[in-house]
Amino acid sequence: MREEKCMFLNIDLSYKLTGIERASLLRAKIFREQLGITPTIVTTKYNNRLIHIRKYLVQHGVLDEEIPVINMYEYFQETCSNLPKRNIQPTLKQSDWKLESVPGTRDVRVYQNGRLIMYEKRTQKTGEIHYINFFHKGSKIRRDGYDCNGNLSVIQLLDQDTQQVLMETYYRTDGTPCITKHYPKKSKQATCIMLLDCQGGVTHRFDGESELITYWLQLILSRTETYYLIIDKNRVYYKPLQQIISEQVHIIPVIHSRHTKTQGDVHTAGINFNYADIFADVTKPDSIVLLTEKQKQDIQKRFGTKGNFHVIPHVMEKLPVPVSFSRRKAKKVIALSRFSEEKNLDQMITMFSRVVQQVPEATLEIYGSGSLKGELTKLIDQLGMNGRIFLKAYVSNPSEIYESAVLSLLTSNCEAFSLVTMESLAHGCPVISYDIKYGPSEMILDGRNGHLVPCGNQDTFIQRIVAILTNPSQNEAMSQQAYELARKFQAGESAKKWRKLLGGISKKRSKFLEVLFKPLSPSKKG
Repeated sequence: MREEKCMFLNIDLSYKLTGIERASLLRAKIFREQLGITPTIVTTKYNNRLIHIRKYLVQHGVLDEEIPVINMYEYFQETCSNLPKRNIQPTLKQSDWKLESVPGTRDVRVYQNGRLIMYEKRTQKTGEIHYINFFHKGSKIRRDGYDCNGNLSVIQLLDQDTQQVLMETYYRTDGTPCITKHYPKKSKQATCIMLLDCQGGVTHRFDGESELITYWLQLILSRTETYYLIIDKNRVYYKPLQQIISEQVHIIPVIHSRHTKTQGDVHTAGINFNYADIFADVTKPDSIVLLTEKQKQDIQKRFGTKGNFHVIPHVMEKLPVPVSFSRRKAKKVIALSRFSEEKNLDQMITMFSRVVQQVPEATLEIYGSGSLKGELTKLIDQLGMNGRIFLKAYVSNPSEIYESAVLSLLTSNCEAFSLVTMESLAHGCPVISYDIKYGPSEMILDGRNGHLVPCGNQDTFIQRIVAILTNPSQNEAMSQQAYELARKFQAGESAKKWRKLLGGISKKRSKFLEVLFKPLSPSKKG
């Protein structure tokens, strides 16, 4: 009997998890705890901090320590977390080199005859080398990256004028090169990638990252086993997997965002490039997972009903214990969001400045990170809201934030589901959201646990905020309703749907499917 394995296909993991990464790791926990299946997390992006990130996520309870994480570059570099660390000494120097510590850090600048020739970046906590930049005549020409064990991991050669990467060489932990990547001018995509043996000889050549990923997937997918591949990053994996389709490889893409490029008519607008290959033929995947019923309806109306569509919303690992409304800070409003254009945080800030005109003691705290932080900070200053609206750092565990607030806001143009809306409601914090595709309307019952406002209708949005903040009894009632209606976010509900999906893909009874069809124990039904 073939052994059967389940893999979740992602790009990367980081200290500040994206919504997709968070959802994938939570799903992994549900599979292990509710279905008795231990999936493997698969990533393809080079990340020389991945060893530490794994440990960090386990320590913070985000990643189950029994769930393996494999990475394409670590595979070829033969990296593993239990290698002994190398004792990296301070930078060796020629007699005419001058070392200068960087105040407030453990970094070191190196000068020769008064000119900067090296910048050594070290981690603040442990002093481990992260990377070393090399300079020539004031321009950066090379960067050496080190892994968490102190091994030289990658050397990048840069164009002296543009700082563009021209060539990268990746190294095994024994110091031998294993991959070279060559970049054409004015391109961030490598067009020639070569795998090297221990003597430096070329063993394989690829025209780009996609071909390398295809080759790697062929290596890790054994022909003697059956795989259920749940794809969280389709633009990276879906096309390469089409090259290795077999009866033993079951492909299950998850649609994590709107399937169209724009907010226009979902039945005619251009397709989101992340999913174009999927929707070119919806019958190819073994199943397609969507997060909301409304998106499923829109997709079926446009692409037909022949695809094997399943709706499996995000859920909570465990529903929070309700807290007394009196513990929440009166008139404190929050939002958790990337600081990016599609989130419309400029609208949120502008609207809240008008709320403060009517409710002077109201405050808004926006937690997140992103490229627009500077612009948003400037807008807050221009509106004179420095004492009322605050931009806060990203937080990995926002439970205390939700439980300290009386209301949260969402002003996005679009979502596939909106994890923050689910989390806020599960913590008894009502939500006011634009009525967008997709997600909020399947969680918010207007007037009960929050409000839905037509997208862009700022006057109504402001009225809803003011009405709640000036009516504490209504606010408390909505908080209670949020707790009660959040029962549908329980992990057991997701487990049932995944069991049905996986069980339906294969008609053969196997060890894997016997686990799926086994009833959940009473202790796991929550």
